[in-house]
Amino acid sequence: MQDHNNFTRLLSAAMAFSLLVCGCVQQSNSSSDPDSADSSTAQSVQDSASDETEGHTEANGEEEIVTAAPVSETNGNALLCFDPETLFTDRDLSGEADADTVITLTGDSAEVDGSGVTVSGSEITVTDEGVYRLTGSLTDGRVTVASEGKVQLILDDASITSSDGCALYVESAKKVFLTLADGSENTVTDGSTYADTQDGAPDAAIYSKDSLTVNGSGSLTVHGQCNEGITSKDDLVITGGTLTVEAAGDGIKGKDYVAIAGGTITVTSGGDGIRSNNDTDESKGFVYLQGGRVTVDAAQDGIQAESQLVVTGGDCTVTSGGGTANAVQKTGDLGSGGFGRDRQTQSDTTDSVSVKGLKAGSLLYITGGTLTLDTADDALHSNGDLRMEGGSISIAAGDKGLHADGALEILDGNAEITQSYEGVEGANITVSGGNVRIVSSDDGFNASDGSSQGAMGSAVDCTLVISGGYVYVDAGGDGLDSNGTLRMTGGTVIVNGPTNDGNGALDGNGSITCEGGVLIAAGSSGMAEYPEGSQRTIVMTSDSALDAGTLVTVCGESGEEVLSFAPAKRFQSIVISTPALQDGGTYTVYTGGSSDAGQTDGLYEAGGYRGDGTEAGSVTLTDPVSFIGEAGGMGFGGGMMPGGRGGFGRQDGDPQRDFTPGELPTDENGETVMPDFKDFTPGELPTDENGEAVMPDFRDFTPGELPTDENGEAVMPDFKDFTPGELPTDENGEAVMPDFRDFTPGELPTDENGEAVMPDFGDFNPGEMPAEGNTEMRRGGRHGMRSREEDFSAQEGQDPRQF
Repeated sequence: MQDHNNFTRLLSAAMAFSLLVCGCVQQSNSSSDPDSADSSTAQSVQDSASDETEGHTEANGEEEIVTAAPVSETNGNALLCFDPETLFTDRDLSGEADADTVITLTGDSAEVDGSGVTVSGSEITVTDEGVYRLTGSLTDGRVTVASEGKVQLILDDASITSSDGCALYVESAKKVFLTLADGSENTVTDGSTYADTQDGAPDAAIYSKDSLTVNGSGSLTVHGQCNEGITSKDDLVITGGTLTVEAAGDGIKGKDYVAIAGGTITVTSGGDGIRSNNDTDESKGFVYLQGGRVTVDAAQDGIQAESQLVVTGGDCTVTSGGGTANAVQKTGDLGSGGFGRDRQTQSDTTDSVSVKGLKAGSLLYITGGTLTLDTADDALHSNGDLRMEGGSISIAAGDKGLHADGALEILDGNAEITQSYEGVEGANITVSGGNVRIVSSDDGFNASDGSSQGAMGSAVDCTLVISGGYVYVDAGGDGLDSNGTLRMTGGTVIVNGPTNDGNGALDGNGSITCEGGVLIAAGSSGMAEYPEGSQRTIVMTSDSALDAGTLVTVCGESGEEVLSFAPAKRFQSIVISTPALQDGGTYTVYTGGSSDAGQTDGLYEAGGYRGDGTEAGSVTLTDPVSFIGEAGGMGFGGGMMPGGRGGFGRQDGDPQRDFTPGELPTDENGETVMPDFKDFTPGELPTDENGEAVMPDFRDFTPGELPTDENGEAVMPDFKDFTPGELPTDENGEAVMPDFRDFTPGELPTDENGEAVMPDFGDFNPGEMPAEGNTEMRRGGRHGMRSREEDFSAQEGQDPRQF
């Protein structure tokens, strides 16, 4: 009921959010042509820019909007902190004007035809409001605007260079328009060192203390040799022109905001590519990309907003930190066993240098446009929430494809993650539409808040909810992983999960349920989990791994094909849940064989199966979950198929005891770790009739039957100098469990140096640990499988002590 209420609140909030902002951002989501997007968005803005004004009237009678109005919050959900309709004025978008004064640059000075300009050697200063045309070349000087009104500088084949400072400086003005004349080529270059290095002094080739707009249809190349390329200490608007910025530091920066509606913009920077950094006003510090063609190659973040980063259109290509070729290699997947996985935290507060693609402080919101991202770290990253409801995104990420510290919502659009460490990560993830495709070396989806509670394997307040859309995951780690609940109510989900037994295609610290949609999850069997819920599910486990491309077909009682799927990687277990599986129906599963039908991502259209597979088993669906086959190994960790899972009793609240039988604690990503045995006094293990220490029988273990301390609390044994995770290994380097047969209470075996080591479980007697061959095993785990007897046997060539 709680999950249902949470989902209802999320859905209601999403609808309210869409209604509040749809009028501001609904432009041309389907168009990937930035030129057509520019014209349509510009026209829509011109049509709408009328009512909300500051009362400023231009000479031609048009009213201009110069501020961004904050949008209120509703139902506690973060909305836009600004109104997009107020960002671009008619004059911003026009890029045309007749000059009142012409300034001709003559190398080391200038000639002026008109008024409002003073010339002192190579220092040219515009003092009055008006429109000025600049042409010619200034080889070592500066153009300065020091006015109380609005100034428009039309660059018409102008070149401005300074050897020891800023080349174009707006010291004061109500607003400055930097217009690139049609067909013109313009250049602004600062010095590699500055004479004035005081705090607050200009530090960019083009530096403005007030609002700055770049428009027109010509070209401008900016060389920021000392630090930044273009900087506004107020807002910065770009609506047209071909703009090339090369900067030692940040490329383009507007303190209050950066808003882009058009133009072709190329940035190469030693710092951030495009940035807004106002951290003192919650209604500012945002970046808004509505149109244009933007290409960024940044040594640090590609596009970074202190508050919100909103993309509604345009074509944006970002490389950050050198791209994936320069990514720090992660060490998360240790293969079979998978203990002690090294995982980074969600927060980037300790990063010495941030190298993310698009990064927002509070909200990253995408409704349209085309994004192509190659990043050394996260591609899309929000320190708050991330919401995608349109657009087309292609991602190669050195770390996360999409990450949000808070809520991460995918409502529509296309996201293709071709490379990542983890595909999608957030504290609460919802997918209700769109098309998401993920290739990850670790988890495909990971619902995690990074808390220590989740790190110990307890269910925390995290959710992964899929109610619609199409999701495809190819994961080296867990396919769908939630440190809380994992729920599916609609859509299509295909998971090609891990090939090692340290991970599972599905993994949840809380409940896993499937109540609708098509779910297919294939992978290894050692840590495999399955969903329960109102929709019927078939779980098939093979006694040995099957090759990639092996067809798995489910047929009804009359032989009709229900579903055929060929996993893309080797697999030993597969979970199939679909509305086509009817309660009370009898179904047969076949492996191998072939189909004449078309397929997408291994899922074949029904009707093409040739009937040439090998029968794996039949089931009648009288329970939510029905099983075919046996598990291949013990598989400590987040649950497993029939034939597995003994283990310690569960005592809620203690991270060393808070796990179900056979299930070791897990870290914040749901990966298995060894318990900490520090507080146990040697000798507290259970003993047999001869007083010899024995391990408890974990098959029918009742929580609380571990040794207890002076308060009657169950405690775990302490293995003295044992470092959690350092189990003994066999000749193949595989971790093995110790043997307590000859263990004297309080006395651990020692190595050649006299150091305490973990004993070897070796040939443990039946009852002391689950054993090979027709031994009753019980699953009492969090996903509620019925107690049942299963034949448990080790795979051929596999030591049953390994995990």
